[in-house]
Amino acid sequence: MTKRILYTSMVAMTVVLGGCSVAKNEAPLPTTAGEGREIAQQHIRTVDVEAFAEVIAAPDIVVLDVRTPAEYAQGRITADAKNINFYDDDFRAQISALPRDASYALYCRSGSRSGKTRALMKELGFRNVTELRGGINAWKQAGKPTVQ
Repeated sequence: MTKRILYTSMVAMTVVLGGCSVAKNEAPLPTTAGEGREIAQQHIRTVDVEAFAEVIAAPDIVVLDVRTPAEYAQGRITADAKNINFYDDDFRAQISALPRDASYALYCRSGSRSGKTRALMKELGFRNVTELRGGINAWKQAGKPTVQ
């Protein structure tokens, strides 16, 4: 009898406690600033050339070019694009050192390295990252200008 009561109690506690937890892919409930906390929502996305052009026109956007220095020297989307070489041994550390609350526009040559970088930035808790679908190749194919 005691074992049955103990077992029933454990099952009931598991159900109650399990129902109170947040599932892995379920977003936590937002809180208000009045409670002393503010939830920072992530806005991580991949966009086409036209949308990317609008994003980089915004003030205070940090444009990240994750191509090699040789690729970067051949031309970039904006004069102030910050080059962080995806293939550097300390690439993750360089990305980790960036402010999480800044807004970033991200691209590479064709979209592979920037896609991996976007995923890394999401994992690291960056709030606002916009990746260019197709990279600088798509940008050039659309007739958009580059700078040296």
